[in-house]
Amino acid sequence: MPRKHGTYSCGATGCDNEACKAAVLRYARNVRKLKAYGRWQPFVDAEPVRQHVRQLQASGLGYRRIAALAGTSEPLIFRLLHGVKSTGKPPTKNLRTDTAESILAVQPNLEAVAEYAKIDGAGTRRRLQALVAHGWAQNLIAAEIGMTPGNLARVIRTPEVTAKTARLVRAVYERMWDAAPPQSTVEERSAFKRAKTIASRYGWAPSMAWDDIDDPAEQPQGVARPNLRRRLPHVDELAWLMDQGETQEAIAMRFTVHVKSLKSAQIRANRKAAA
Repeated sequence: MPRKHGTYSCGATGCDNEACKAAVLRYARNVRKLKAYGRWQPFVDAEPVRQHVRQLQASGLGYRRIAALAGTSEPLIFRLLHGVKSTGKPPTKNLRTDTAESILAVQPNLEAVAEYAKIDGAGTRRRLQALVAHGWAQNLIAAEIGMTPGNLARVIRTPEVTAKTARLVRAVYERMWDAAPPQSTVEERSAFKRAKTIASRYGWAPSMAWDDIDDPAEQPQGVARPNLRRRLPHVDELAWLMDQGETQEAIAMRFTVHVKSLKSAQIRANRKAAA
């Protein structure tokens, strides 16, 4: 496994890369300074670093990605977690101070996570729900993100999403959350009203209700509790679900009602639309 240029670990092998030589010089200067002040501690306990790596993994970072972000080698991270299985060597007990600091500096933010790593979907769900609460129709949101309305309807409720989806949704949300949805035609005004109705029905919070929209433990401020007592969906809600590509069978299963009851509701919805 090749080492990463620009690091002490690579320069210590005798690498001729200028960035590696500079890293070795920086390390040597730092050592001399610490020794002069009596603070030289070449090795530290690996356990806190190991726990940090496990927390990073729980957030969706793989050990290879952690090694790349820390500027160290993949085998080092593997040994830190698992030891050397072929020889029965236990996980690393001590680490060089600079290596430990580099690993501890890696933080579990969205930019660091690999594209298809699964992460908590709270922030993604809330951003999509907030756009609907502002009156944006889901087909318009889906078009901006580049997915089908049916897929968006699933993402808007799913507990986990990929980091790629979270990034796409965040970018679209930043563009749309404070923009006015189109209402120049009858269809656009109807879609606006329907989005508002659905958001109210489910208790979806607008953007300003959140202090930290990504904090799973946070509760929105000033939002009424959703009214979910009615088993059969409202005709507006049924029409909206059908627009998102949901089948009557899937809707019936979700609301624990008979398909024929939904068909009757669909007839009422069609009559309302025609009127």
